[in-house]
Amino acid sequence: MRFVHLALSATIAFALASPAHSAPKPEESWGRAGVDFETYRADSVECAELAYYADVSDTEQAKVFVTGTRRLETADRTSSDYLAQANAYAQINHSVRAPERIEELRKALQSIVDRCLIERGYVKFRLTEAQREHLGMLRSGSDERHHYLHSLASNSATLKSQAVHNGKS
Repeated sequence: MRFVHLALSATIAFALASPAHSAPKPEESWGRAGVDFETYRADSVECAELAYYADVSDTEQAKVFVTGTRRLETADRTSSDYLAQANAYAQINHSVRAPERIEELRKALQSIVDRCLIERGYVKFRLTEAQREHLGMLRSGSDERHHYLHSLASNSATLKSQAVHNGKS
């Protein structure tokens, strides 16, 4: 029944990796009026790296995953009854609430990026539907996409008219 244990691990890994494969069109972005392209990209990368390298091992979410993994390993060793093991795995999986825990971690890491950008003078702005559609036609990670986002993010008129204040535009 190790496959169920592996299934939980795979679910967690897939949930963490899936945004990279099927990223939705962003509704919001960050900008700073007049920022040059090189600074814009460097700030973006540096702030993202802060979150990427953040130590989450002492978070409640990580502790729940570790506890869940240990409980799965114990269930592997203590029962040869496959139905009982499957029930134990289901109960453990349910108690871990992996999708919710992953979302909590995602928000915590996003807040690291947000704070970093704010400290560097960036403001959040809401993309229009037309801007979102245009982004949807550009390959994620491409130079064309980066330059398009920069053209919006460095434009003071765009930032002023589309600024997000207290979570609302």
